Amino acid sequence: MQLLLYTLLLALVALSLGEGFNAQFMMQVLKPKPSSMAEVQKAVIAKGKPGVVFVTQSWCGACDFLKSNLNESSLKDRMNEFVVVAIEGDDGVNFQKGDNKDEYVPRVYFLNADGTFYDKGSAPNPDYEFFFPAAHSVMQVLDQLKEDNDSKAVAPEL
Repeated sequence: MQLLLYTLLLALVALSLGEGFNAQFMMQVLKPKPSSMAEVQKAVIAKGKPGVVFVTQSWCGACDFLKSNLNESSLKDRMNEFVVVAIEGDDGVNFQKGDNKDEYVPRVYFLNADGTFYDKGSAPNPDYEFFFPAAHSVMQVLDQLKEDNDSKAVAPEL
């Protein structure tokens, strides 16, 4: 009986990790889904808010962990402060910075409100510039991005 309960518990944990972003998180995602990074940049400019792009794959364990981690974090409650894009699957090849051809996942891109890439945030692994495997590392960059963009918006003209 204990073995059966343990097996069921493991199955439930595995299912919960594989669900992807939850409904509350997905309510904040840009619709209709853009087909390229250029479309994301246009949306960011039009909305006047910084942006974040999550590129994931359904088969990726690190992606499932990131999604689960984001679902449980306080970040999901702050997503309305950003233009949020969630891309899963083969569409991710159209979401790169410039001419990069990064194929690893998860990738997370950050954009200033003017549509330019935000380069002040650093990924935990310097060999993979856009690899953010956990919510806390994404939140650190988003906090700095928001602060930097807010200070640009209220900077006095000289």
